[in-house]
Order: sequence, then structure tokens, then C-alpha cells
Amino acid sequence: MKKYVVVIFTAALLLVASQAFALLFELTYEYYSDGTFTTWVGEQDYDYCNNAITSTGSTSDFRTKDRMNCDTGAGTHECQQLVNGTWVTITCPPGV
Repeated sequence: MKKYVVVIFTAALLLVASQAFALLFELTYEYYSDGTFTTWVGEQDYDYCNNAITSTGSTSDFRTKDRMNCDTGAGTHECQQLVNGTWVTITCPPGV
């Protein structure tokens, strides 16, 4: 019985560890002066791949959000607007 419990515990631990490793990503927010996304005003970069956080410039009510998986390089890109204190995904202008 003890061996059975150890095997299940080890399998569960490996599953949790593999999922935690897969959660490593880099998250970049680029802020723009308005909804045209033409005038850049600042950036926040949360690079969990290399344990680095950087920020420059200022924030605003319009931003792009890029998320990249550290292992695969796969990522997402979206435009957002701050509405009543909540970031809402909006359609990006052409070329953004």
C-alpha cells in the first residue's frame, strides 16, 4: 500500500512541476497616447523567462499586450483600452 501511495504522489508531483514549468512567459505592455496606437508613451516588460521586470515612460488608457511562452516562443497580441478601471480587449487598428 505504501508503494502505491508513493507512486501516485510522485506522478502527481511530476504533473504539477511540468505544468508550473510551462507557465513561464514574457508579458509586454506598450502604452500609447490614444486609440490610434501611433504615439508610444511607455512600456512595462515582465520577463519571467529571465526574471527581469523593466518599465519606461508612462502608462495611458490604451495599450498593446504581448504574451510569449518561454519554451515554445508562441504568443498572443492584443490591443486594450482601460474602461472604468478594467482593461478591455478592443480591435487593433490595421498594422498594429
